[in-house]
Amino acid sequence: MLAVLCLFAATAQAEEPARLAPGEILRGGFSLDRSLTGFPRPLHSEGRFLLAPGQGLVWRGETPFRLVSVIAPGGLTQSLDGHETMHLSAAKLPFLGPLHDLLSAAMQGDWQPLERSFTVTRVPHGATSTIRLVPRADAPVGGLPVSAIEAEIGRFVESVTISRPGGDSDRLVFTAQRIEPGPPPDEDRQALDRANRR
Repeated sequence: MLAVLCLFAATAQAEEPARLAPGEILRGGFSLDRSLTGFPRPLHSEGRFLLAPGQGLVWRGETPFRLVSVIAPGGLTQSLDGHETMHLSAAKLPFLGPLHDLLSAAMQGDWQPLERSFTVTRVPHGATSTIRLVPRADAPVGGLPVSAIEAEIGRFVESVTISRPGGDSDRLVFTAQRIEPGPPPDEDRQALDRANRR
């Protein structure tokens, strides 16, 4: 979940990234292949997401499980098949505030927080770019369970590979991304409200 937020922040490094105006939201689909040491094949899942700057991210897994993860300024929740299985307030997650601020700054075109938290390498390929993010150990969001994030970026983030210590990795591919006028639909707004409760 944290790495997903970081990859959205990486849109700041594209040549002409999609920028969200106040009140707009970003929606799309995703597929995830998770490679785990000792497993012969990646674990595959699919779903959709909604990003509302200043409000949070709703990440909905649809197959093979209906798993909903929400990260917001006030906290993080996770639900399985409509039943909440976890709720952590921002007070219990010291990294959440700086991470949320990092994302918000990037979406507003302020890249300095990103460069304070990551070593950023950018390689252009015409209309797209490859961005590699390596977390800095002394950064405000230091200690993330990732060793590197590599994203292919055009107007939106198209794909991302998340490498973790120990050899595990995630490969995310994003589809059908679009910017829409807000506010978020009721289902997503309610999910964000639950994550923000104390």
